[in-house]
Amino acid sequence: MADYIPGINVGNAINQLKSYVGLAPTGDYDIFDNLTVSNRPGQTNLINTSMPGGVVTTPPIPTVQTGSSIYGFGDTGGSTSGGGTVQADPYAQYGGTAVYNSLLNDFNNGISNVFNSSGDSARNMLGSGGIANRQSILDWTRRQQGIDREAVQNESSKIQGGRDILGMVGRGIKSGGVMLANKNAGNSSAAQAIANAYGTLGRQQMSTIGNQYAQNADDIALEQSNMGQDMALAKDKYKQDIMDKANAITANAEAQLAAIDTKMMSASLPNRVAMAQEKERIKANALSILSPLEAQLVGGLDSIKATGIDDNRAKANTQLGAGQADPNLFNYTTQAPMGFAGQNPAGGNLPIFTYNGKKKTA
Repeated sequence: MADYIPGINVGNAINQLKSYVGLAPTGDYDIFDNLTVSNRPGQTNLINTSMPGGVVTTPPIPTVQTGSSIYGFGDTGGSTSGGGTVQADPYAQYGGTAVYNSLLNDFNNGISNVFNSSGDSARNMLGSGGIANRQSILDWTRRQQGIDREAVQNESSKIQGGRDILGMVGRGIKSGGVMLANKNAGNSSAAQAIANAYGTLGRQQMSTIGNQYAQNADDIALEQSNMGQDMALAKDKYKQDIMDKANAITANAEAQLAAIDTKMMSASLPNRVAMAQEKERIKANALSILSPLEAQLVGGLDSIKATGIDDNRAKANTQLGAGQADPNLFNYTTQAPMGFAGQNPAGGNLPIFTYNGKKKTA
């Protein structure tokens, strides 16, 4: 016995069948003519392929032919009177259109919540990252200040060393000249010899100071160069750190989106989360929120500059001048009570000569 065809117009089929067996006016009828096939998505059309007829085309939307007692898989069991074709409700399996829309709205809200929470995570990182950046910039600034202090100290040492040597040479030559003058030899070759000797000593001492200054300057320049390289590396690392933060936020969001997609599948919804699109949107939003951090750090580091050599020398001279004692501080007077000028109360008589070097004999 032939299988039935779900959703066909039974009346037409019977008339054609009668014609086929001679019970009605003979005509070239095909039992598959004037058929409407009902089919659910994923179902196979139930037709008798052993019977003669043409190709049946399944419509894109499940339909049911009314006026028949046979319903296809898309039929909802509605009225069979009146004839004509009605569309099966594709949302019946979800409990109706309203329920379907409610489910879809819940899932859309879930996706929006993932996006918003990802943005909140980025903003939390923005706050803590801003504080960390200020500390980092402060640390780099202090490192630069340490290098600058070394440079100023190097200039101070050179300046003070030069002054000390000039003072030593000047005092030596003057002392030698006084000695020669006391011996009436001020115009002798001895005066020139004393001057040459102190000149040679002065040059040697100044060369030593100059060499030490150059070595310190090289060390300071190397330290400054190393700091510049470290700062450049810190900037690159921070750029990658921002990207890693955005990737971590995106990965966390992806796990949440995958859970939502699984729930949609479990609910037999035909919709799916546009995973790649949502991930890109979340990552772009996170990078946009976190971008001020990179600008803050890079701008702060770029503003840290080493002081120039002229500024260092000027500061060194200022410091050396500030440390100079009052030239009248250790002056003394022979007036009683004898004491150092500026020292109050007076320190009493100065014990300049306290011992008689001549021995007494019995």
